[in-house]
Amino acid sequence: MLRRFSTWLARLRAQRSADVAARWSALAVGATGSTVEWQADGGQRRGVTAGIDGEGALLIRAGTSTERVVAGEVIWL
Repeated sequence: MLRRFSTWLARLRAQRSADVAARWSALAVGATGSTVEWQADGGQRRGVTAGIDGEGALLIRAGTSTERVVAGEVIWL
């Protein structure tokens, strides 16, 4: 396990974050097409996951916009 971690850490240090984000996205169950809720702007929001961007943020479609969630609690419904 540490060997694999070292491999991915080396990629990050080599400015290959897109490789890491692509792998993260491939392994992230529910990162696309799942209904979720989260807190933003002082209120509860609801949307549908739309993948993970190149920097590792969760993308969520909410209405006509796409929100970029980088921290906080997201609840899969």
